[in-house]
Amino acid sequence: MKSDSVMNDVVDYYSENGNANERMEATYLLGCVYRDMGDTPLAIKYYEDAIKYADISNKDCDFYTLSRIYGQMGGIFEEQDSYNIMLSYFKFASKYAFVAKDTLGSLSYYKDKGMAYYLMGKYDSVFITNKNVRNLYRRYGYRELAILPSDIEIYIYLLKKQFVKAKYYMDISHKYFSKTNIHTNENGINEYYKGLYYLGINKIDSAKYFFEHELYTYNDYNNKQAAAKGLFNLYKKEKNADSIVKYSELWNNAVDSSYAHMSTRHLQQMHAIFNYSMYKDLAQQKEYQLKIRTALIIVIIIVLFLLFLIIYMRNRLRFNKIKEQNTSYAFDILTLRNREQELSRTLKKKDSLNNEFIDRLHNEIESLQEKLSLQQSDKLRPDQWGMRDVFFNAPIVNYLHALSQKGQNASYSDIKTLRLHFEKYDNAFLSFLITKGSVLKEREFSLCLLTRLRFLPSEMACLLDVSPQVITNIRAKLLLSLYNLKGGAQSFDEKIRKS
Repeated sequence: MKSDSVMNDVVDYYSENGNANERMEATYLLGCVYRDMGDTPLAIKYYEDAIKYADISNKDCDFYTLSRIYGQMGGIFEEQDSYNIMLSYFKFASKYAFVAKDTLGSLSYYKDKGMAYYLMGKYDSVFITNKNVRNLYRRYGYRELAILPSDIEIYIYLLKKQFVKAKYYMDISHKYFSKTNIHTNENGINEYYKGLYYLGINKIDSAKYFFEHELYTYNDYNNKQAAAKGLFNLYKKEKNADSIVKYSELWNNAVDSSYAHMSTRHLQQMHAIFNYSMYKDLAQQKEYQLKIRTALIIVIIIVLFLLFLIIYMRNRLRFNKIKEQNTSYAFDILTLRNREQELSRTLKKKDSLNNEFIDRLHNEIESLQEKLSLQQSDKLRPDQWGMRDVFFNAPIVNYLHALSQKGQNASYSDIKTLRLHFEKYDNAFLSFLITKGSVLKEREFSLCLLTRLRFLPSEMACLLDVSPQVITNIRAKLLLSLYNLKGGAQSFDEKIRKS
């Protein structure tokens, strides 16, 4: 694209209407336009603006495009000979490409870090990086790429005069090198490597062939400079003074041209202020914010979990306490009935030897009567409210006591059976409640029946599936609804039992 006008309009549109990903991509593409127009400072500016739009804390962030932006920035700073900055951007590019599940792209950027280490003179780091890359290629299934050596590694072996290793990797590279690259500048560098190898093992003619072929075939500054340097060293080794002078001058001219080209390029870019630390800090700040947000979410989850656990344990303890109370009440009623039946059988025998046993039964029954009376709101003993009567001792009544003892709810069928029980033994009270049907809900109706039968509030809470406090509130409310009286739950119990 030769003009930035269209992309500027696109950026303006998405700045107003787009989401974070759309704004990032539009701004990135505008940076690419300036890159293609040769305006590196503006390209950098818009790449950096695009990075600011990336919300890396959002799982929907376009990490693929973000990785490409960092990759472009790494390439630009390589041209600027800012290798530390270049290395940092390639690290980010590799990281976000991996997050985007672009494995091959991530490994490619990871491999680019090797070039940064080479340019910084850290040869050991080059080998470590490329070894890691090959292992990762193998892990993710790129076996052919795992075999291919790095040109940088070959060159380092040549510089260190490790010609056996250099030749081994040069042969592998030659085997897999694409024929389509045979006349490219990259292939010219490979010819330079071959020239260095043959020069190193004293095969002068072969070295000369490759250096001259590179010199006269490829026109870029790098190949011209490398070939002239190679021929200079070759003739220096042969002590050929004329050729030394010739290729020394040619080498110097190539170096001068290269520096002139580099200077022109750098002068065009001098006015750009590369605030690298700011953008590095920006990325770190976003990562820090993400960590803080993640930590906050974790803390909230833990707090909510603990709160849930506390509520659950509190409810569980309350439920167990209610069950324990109901169990104790039901057990005492059952024990009282058994002791009374046992006393009745003993008295019929009229055996004087049983007097001590009878006294013990009387004492136990008396103790149970007192204990059960304390649990009634009116403090009446079971023998005062007729526990022996069939009304209080029917199968459905005993079943409901046992059900509450287990902490279980009464079913619709249980409540229906309870109504039939009242229809048979206390129809007047049932009819009274039916006449109040307009002010009684189903649960309130059942509560009245259970209160009449002297069920404890804790038992009714289990059977009706509410808390004891709700039972207390309903009883106080029904006193007003049924009898037009104000008072508490105890007053309601008294009115219900006397109706």
